[in-house]
Amino acid sequence: MKLTTCVINFIKDKIRVRIFRGFDGMPGGVMDHFDEFLKWNDGKSDDPRYMAVAFIFWAKLDLFEDANEAKVPAVKHEHGLGEYAIDVPPVQASVDYEYDLIRRGRIFIVNAYRLVGRKRVLCDSRHYQ
Repeated sequence: MKLTTCVINFIKDKIRVRIFRGFDGMPGGVMDHFDEFLKWNDGKSDDPRYMAVAFIFWAKLDLFEDANEAKVPAVKHEHGLGEYAIDVPPVQASVDYEYDLIRRGRIFIVNAYRLVGRKRVLCDSRHYQ
């Protein structure tokens, strides 16, 4: 079974931080995660370096909250705890989708692209205030 992979770019001004997500990279899942993450992150730093780390933390939070409630050690996600990597090189052939989370003034713009060879084909775009 092939996992759908993606790269997420957190961008503000000239700062860009790129993370790799090694599972569930389809727009239906990732764009919904951005909806939830941006609500959770509201009022916190919008610096891309902080947001990239906060996104990974937020994505893992359920694992630890569930374990804490059950009073058991945190178990690995079905794809392991290492399915994220930070500061990865530019997109490679094995990546299926790419996302840009752009901070422009008071607005976040999230663009989803399907990668076809070396081309980025826009498949979804959302704006948040």
